Amino acid sequence: MKKLKVAELFAGIGAWSKALEKLNIDHEVVEAIEFDEKTMHSYNLIHNSDFKSKDITLINPSEFPDHDLLFYSPPCQAFSVAGKQEGFDDSKGRGMLFFEALKVIQAKKPKYAIMENVKGLTQKKFQFEFETMLQLLEQEGYNNYWKVLNAADYGIAHHRERVFIVSIRKDIEQNFMFPGKENEFTSLSDLLEPHVDEKYYLSEVACLRLNTIDKRAKDKGLGFKNIFVNIHINDNGEFYEQESQLFLNLDANFFKGPDGKRTMINVIPDSISQSEYSGLRMPTPLECLRLMGFEDKDYFKLKLNNISNSQIYKMSGNSIVVNVVEKILKQLIPQYIKSSEALSIHN
Repeated sequence: MKKLKVAELFAGIGAWSKALEKLNIDHEVVEAIEFDEKTMHSYNLIHNSDFKSKDITLINPSEFPDHDLLFYSPPCQAFSVAGKQEGFDDSKGRGMLFFEALKVIQAKKPKYAIMENVKGLTQKKFQFEFETMLQLLEQEGYNNYWKVLNAADYGIAHHRERVFIVSIRKDIEQNFMFPGKENEFTSLSDLLEPHVDEKYYLSEVACLRLNTIDKRAKDKGLGFKNIFVNIHINDNGEFYEQESQLFLNLDANFFKGPDGKRTMINVIPDSISQSEYSGLRMPTPLECLRLMGFEDKDYFKLKLNNISNSQIYKMSGNSIVVNVVEKILKQLIPQYIKSSEALSIHN
């Protein structure tokens, strides 16, 4: 089997490439486009590459390297409930960046293309934008399959819903089915660090501030805004959950600290002997990367090269859950996967 040639647009820290690596797919990333210099640097550290940050609007699609598989994840703010939801009319131009990816597809005609974006893109408010994307891809000669997938259904304790569009060039005789849901996921407590610096714990003032935010939201009829997950710690210093829990709302603004809309971890000791590790805290940068399916070695590569915690929070929140991409690729290109398990999967 010939080595798979891959390109990533809006690459982030390379969740797509990480999935290829974890599946042991023989591949070469021929190009990775990422505008932010710090993020591109982190991508290179994780994947041992040497790409330069680039503005996708300034590249010449005809000069783009040939490739078999294109990954692209245009900025989501134009369609996200966390943004102004301006769609194609986004004041900063982010809603139109899909068309920059389309130019590459038009010029290079890869066998496969996979797009990821927020669930909001599929809502009625953006029906025109979403249908336009699908129609243009179809006109370029692709059969398209799309579905909203939740990371919690694919082996990780993280509620994160995203839409994926899988495009297969029409001359390739292949049907595609999205992976079915899995019944079990890694416990949230298994993803947590046993002992973390006290700086991650919320002060009494910060806790009072969260309560004030809750009260204001409740007075406005908005319900509770704070999101807590309760994790217990026993006398042996081991975390456990009394019932399965999911982490919610890991976003790119975690570096700004708690604001009443992000998940906090509530550590509850079984006895006074463990009280020093109790209280309400933020997830650590390492925990955030774990929640996105990255490996601990990726975190240590970043920290050994002086990548700040705030940058890791930001990049984690902007990334894609690697586990989900792995499951899609197992369905889409099992012929490229070296493991016997993957080779047994057929479309």
